[in-house]
Amino acid sequence: MTVNWFGNRVALPMPAWAFALAGAAVFAAVCVTAGMILARKEYVCRICGCAFRTRWYRIIASPQHRGDRFLYCPGCGCKSWCARGR
Repeated sequence: MTVNWFGNRVALPMPAWAFALAGAAVFAAVCVTAGMILARKEYVCRICGCAFRTRWYRIIASPQHRGDRFLYCPGCGCKSWCARGR
């Protein structure tokens, strides 16, 4: 990377770990933002029919299949596939 300060061209070497760290930071920011958006939605338990909202980090960590997420239901107390409501 070359930087031009006051008319002098100075080469600043960028180590590989800095690129990896920047990429990880961008990935984390995107995941957190997506999780916060999805946390606003309600999920409906397929066992008891309870509609609930959950934390963003639980949404990020839960597996997903065709829009359903494997979440802990506060109504029946079990972990099952929950469909996204409104």
